[in-house]
Formats: sequence, C-alpha cells, structure tokens
Amino acid sequence: MNQITQRRACLALAAGLLAAALPIGSAQAQGAPAGLPAVSAETKARLAALKPKDFPSRPIELMVAYGAGGGMDVHTRLLAKYLTAYTDQNFLVVNKAGASGLIGHTHIASQARNDGYTLGVLSSNFWADSVQRAGGKWTYKDIDPIAFYNSEPLGWVVLNAGPHGKKGLKDLVDLAKSRPGEISAAMSDGSPTAYLMVQVEQATGTRFNRVPFQGGKQAITNMLGGHIDVSYGYLGEYQALMKEGRVRPLAFTAAARTAVLPEVPTFNELLGVDNIVWDAFRFVAAPKGMPTDRKAWIEAVMQTVISDPALRQEVEARGGSIVPSLNSAAKLTEEIDRRVARERVYYDTKAGMSR
Repeated sequence: MNQITQRRACLALAAGLLAAALPIGSAQAQGAPAGLPAVSAETKARLAALKPKDFPSRPIELMVAYGAGGGMDVHTRLLAKYLTAYTDQNFLVVNKAGASGLIGHTHIASQARNDGYTLGVLSSNFWADSVQRAGGKWTYKDIDPIAFYNSEPLGWVVLNAGPHGKKGLKDLVDLAKSRPGEISAAMSDGSPTAYLMVQVEQATGTRFNRVPFQGGKQAITNMLGGHIDVSYGYLGEYQALMKEGRVRPLAFTAAARTAVLPEVPTFNELLGVDNIVWDAFRFVAAPKGMPTDRKAWIEAVMQTVISDPALRQEVEARGGSIVPSLNSAAKLTEEIDRRVARERVYYDTKAGMSR
C-alpha cells in the first residue's frame, strides 16, 4: 500500500469513528453552505412534508418598505438566511423604499399578488399608514399576518464628536427650551419616531425642528455629516458606530431598561411619564387570500425558524427580542388589533406629521 492509499484509508477510518461518536442529532445535521446555519434532517423532512406540490418553484421575495442598511433591512436579511437554510429555497430581500414606507406598505396591501411569492416583513408603521396615509385605498386588514418576528425599542442618538456629544436627554431638552424650533431632530412622518417627538415635546414644553427622513439609516448618515443634531434609530442601525465610539444613545422607548444596553435609561424614567413605549414590532405577512396550503407551509416554516435559539441569539445581538408567546398567526393578529386600538389616538389626530 503506497503512502497516498494509506492516508486515504486513515482518513476514512477517522471519519467513520467520528460519525459513530457523534450524538444522533449531530450525525443527522445537514451540512450547511458557508454562512448558513445547520439544520437537522428531521426538521427539514417535517417541513418538506408540508410543502405544497410545485411550490415554491422560484425564489420567494421578502419585501421591506425601507432602504438597505436600516433596521428593518438588517433583520430581514438575517431572517432570509435562516429561511434558506431550513428550506433549501431562495428567499430574496426586496427593498421598496419611498414616502417613509408608504410605497412598500401600499404594494403589499393592495398591489402584490397573493400567490405566496411575495411576503412583507412589516412593522407597526404599516398599520399607522393604514389609518393615517392610505387615503382609504387599503387598510391594515388587507393582509394575512403570518408570524411575529421580533421587536426592538426606538432610541434617540447623538454624535459623540458633535456639539451634543456630552449631553444627556435632559440637557438637550433644556437647550431646546431655550432655543425653540432650533434643535433639529430626525423623524419619519406617521411613524413611532414622529409620535415619540410629539410625546417628548408635550412632556417637556419644548419644540424641536422636525426633520423628516425615509428611514433610520438615512437619518443617522445625515447626523454623521453634521446636518442634524439628533437622530432616531434602532440599535441594529447604529450598533457598529456605537462600538467605534462615534455615536451614543440618549434614551430608549421602553417600559423598562433593555437587557442589551442596561446602562441606557428610558424616556419614561427621565421625563417622569409612563406612556412612551414604542418599538419596531416586526412581523411577516402576506397579501390577503393566499392559497391555504401555501399559507400553512409558510407559517410552519416561519414559526420553526423563529423559534431557533441560534436565530434568537443573533436577533438579540442586533438589539431585538423575540416573544415566544406570539407563536401563531392568530395570536399575532390579536396583538396587532390590540396595538392599533392603543395607538390610534396618534393616527387619528395626525399628530406625527412634520410641520
């Protein structure tokens, strides 16, 4: 036996011994392409058994109503990676940005086909647009909610090297009181970012210069360029900049401090109120009326993927959190209805529009 033959025999023996030593679950894990998580053969087989005949036969689009690089986009691309790993199907992220999300929201609610090849990864801005900006052409009921994905508190952010780099929220409020309408702060029309601005102004008697943007990434970029004083953002949109020491969050819109950044206070505790609780409530939905078998398969895939501990860990590293109790389309629908009822006072008064 020559050296090459001996080496091959040794490698084959070692591989066999290693496979025999692995636990059953590990031995059955599918080899994943580079960058994709491994998924067990049993899980893939279970999902494949639910898959309708001849569907999908082409990539499924995950529509995001905001531009690339923002929080919605970052989390959607993460979800797409896991969906591909679990199903061996291509899930493509498609950005339909414009009009602060209204273009994408209108597309998923009233224009996209309901054949299962277009899904929307949406947030609470969707039902805000339904009430406030859709003009009666569509409502938030014109979709089929599929699965809750994650939520993430909103924050106000300043540039460390800028004029407010050493200020806290109260310092900024005091400055705004002394210079009404001069301190520029980012917002997006008809969204929680705008309602947050309204609540801060009402709670403190201040008036900021509201500057509308299409999304958090655009707002943060403008702040980096020195064009605005304060940006809004979700952690995934500025986390890398924060690690580099370039930006700093002033406060979050949450009922309690977030476990991801416990040192950052909430607006409620700093302003002495209890009603500033906005978040990016992210969920997956489809145009209403998708065929039942396709909808059942997509929901099963989504619920399985979103319950993966590895995905949860990646979501939390980006500032989000997954709520295990919202584990069905029915529960998601109930939660959306509850939130719409709670938030409608802002939508009906058009309080969150730029001046």
